[in-house]
Amino acid sequence: MAYFQYPFPIAGSLAAAAFPLLAPNGSAAAPSYSFSNSPGLGLFRQGSNILGIASTGSTANSQSIALIDPSSSTQFFSINREVNTSSVRISGGGSGLNGGFIECYGGSHPSLASQVSIGNGGTNKGLTVDVNLKTTMIATANTRLDVASAATITALSSANSFVKLTGVTATSLQGIDASVPVNGQRLTVVNLTGANLTVQHENAGATAANRITTMTGADVATTANGAADFIYDTGSSRWICLYVTA
Repeated sequence: MAYFQYPFPIAGSLAAAAFPLLAPNGSAAAPSYSFSNSPGLGLFRQGSNILGIASTGSTANSQSIALIDPSSSTQFFSINREVNTSSVRISGGGSGLNGGFIECYGGSHPSLASQVSIGNGGTNKGLTVDVNLKTTMIATANTRLDVASAATITALSSANSFVKLTGVTATSLQGIDASVPVNGQRLTVVNLTGANLTVQHENAGATAANRITTMTGADVATTANGAADFIYDTGSSRWICLYVTA
């Protein structure tokens, strides 16, 4: 909480100034309110009813903003941006590192382009998502995709984590689309067609990265209705069939 002494300890014409005190609009390069030792750091009117915060002569989101606990003089919240890579980190905790954080990496980042990370403490990342992915498990986790059964499917869509086969045709599943491979991506296929679904082991009819490895090393099938569960392994570039229900 900030405290002000009143009346203000000023003299001359300012002593009789009317309130509220109105400042000029200012700019990022010359903020309306700044500091003698940091004239490029301060507040200005960025637009209609928009408060701008400037830092070193540019808008603050290209540098950093920190909130300090006045009782301990420690930082408890910060927003930092890397100018060259357009990356942003929002963090709770000292020095922007010790608390939970969200990092959004810009497209020009040398190694983490267009990724979003969520973590807790230091640099421990609990979740990282590549926002350039054509399919995201977060966006499609609870969305069903209906796919018509067919004699052969060589690249079943993996755009959704839940696929339901429709129709009445017995289906041989040779492969699942992995054009944008995600390690650990899960896919459940539910077959309610009344006809068998056969999951084929390492079938050459599918491209290598789309192929399926079964736990038995052989083709496995449902008996009429059933389900199959898959997980993608980028190490082997294969979909692993975890189980098939009879």
